[in-house]
Amino acid sequence: MKKPLRVERVLRLLPAIEAMEPLRSLLVSTPRADDQARWSSSGPYLTIGKHNVDVDALRQRVDSLVRRIGAHLTVLYDAYVRAVDALESGDGNVIVSALADGGAAEERANRVAQATAWYEVAFRVASELSDRGPEIEMLDRLGRIEHERARFDESARYHQRALVLCEATFDHAGAIRACIGLGHASLARDEPDGAHAWYLRALRQAESIPNPEWIGTIERHLGEVAWRQGDATKARARLRRAREVLEPLSSPTELARVLAATARIESQVGNTDDAIAAGREALAWSEAPAADPLVRIDILLEMADVYASSGLLFDADNELRRAEELAIAKRLSDRLIDVYVAMGKVCAIRGDETGFVFFEQAADLCHALAPLTSREGRVYEEYGNFRIRFKEPEEGLAHLQRARQIFEAAGDRASLARLSRELEAASA
Repeated sequence: MKKPLRVERVLRLLPAIEAMEPLRSLLVSTPRADDQARWSSSGPYLTIGKHNVDVDALRQRVDSLVRRIGAHLTVLYDAYVRAVDALESGDGNVIVSALADGGAAEERANRVAQATAWYEVAFRVASELSDRGPEIEMLDRLGRIEHERARFDESARYHQRALVLCEATFDHAGAIRACIGLGHASLARDEPDGAHAWYLRALRQAESIPNPEWIGTIERHLGEVAWRQGDATKARARLRRAREVLEPLSSPTELARVLAATARIESQVGNTDDAIAAGREALAWSEAPAADPLVRIDILLEMADVYASSGLLFDADNELRRAEELAIAKRLSDRLIDVYVAMGKVCAIRGDETGFVFFEQAADLCHALAPLTSREGRVYEEYGNFRIRFKEPEEGLAHLQRARQIFEAAGDRASLARLSRELEAASA
């Protein structure tokens, strides 16, 4: 009988080249810990790296993976050929549309950097057209995707340019998206007053159309800003308004986000029962067929934080295991990184030094999938705090310094400012 292989051993054999990244994702999504061990004392170690790999099953799934990659490449090459065909006929709008399809396909595959490359080419073509619509659309996509990459200054520049074009062409929907994007960038840079101004501007435009779903979404953003500004009463009022607007629309993803924000606020002011009730309702909405699985994972992470801050560590562990399983099933490696960081933080609360394995797993995934991004910086930041908590200041400071280098490389000024404060406190 063949001896089972641990994923961490198998991954060491995988060359760190782009062509092999789909196989890395397959290895992450293939294994499962055996059910008997799941609730044993080895529980803390049942991360991806500690799962077993069935080699015969892996071989079968590789065949399926090759077909899936082939289908993905077919979509990309078809998009390019359509763009070339439109170039021959001189139809710039079709060129932009075809290139945008290529970027969208890369986004669906969670290949953000590659999607950016497609959108940048599409934007160059769109900027030469007399019709400003395609250019506005590409600016919106680039602004959104740069935000995902934590390049907030670049994101704001794209959205600002889009807003100018939208106002010049009376594109109200585009202007709303641009204002929301600028609000997101301001909030990410720790500028809540600026975010408040941009969201209010978006709200006024959404009310003038009117568009209820946008109104509800913007009210949620304003509620989160109010909380950041220290006004819990106003934050609750904004979130109530968001829910009132969204409930008749049966918008599960947005309603789940509103309730998750409510849970976060109630937890942070100490209303544990209200926080848990709102979080459970958010999870119920996130289970709707039309809901975004990314949102469900985020809510599970939120609920784990609510439980952990209330001392309900067993419940926190359960939510994180559910988040891990969903992230694996949906091949959402970036969210899996967030799950492992959260698992490590719960271990820190419990006083369990074995939690270092979660940070190591998260760091390995970052290095393989998205090196030198803000997400990797946050992993090392939390890992450094973990080590310091367990009286290992030298190793902890080394991790924090590594986080600073990554934030600098990523151009994440807000995270750099936060980390500088942590380094001062740690050094003291």
